[in-house]
Amino acid sequence: MMQRHGGAGQAVISTYIEEMRVKFVMVAVPLTEYDNYVGTLKSMGSDEYTGIPFA
Repeated sequence: MMQRHGGAGQAVISTYIEEMRVKFVMVAVPLTEYDNYVGTLKSMGSDEYTGIPFA
């Protein structure tokens, strides 16, 4: 199990991912904002939970 060293917390990250997934699908947020989405995930500490660094 990975240990968290700060960041937003897994529940907050999961909620953000779900909310943004819906917004992208519904085109409420254009796909041109995807890089900002990934940057936000990184700043929330998502790499710590997935073990896979986002590009």
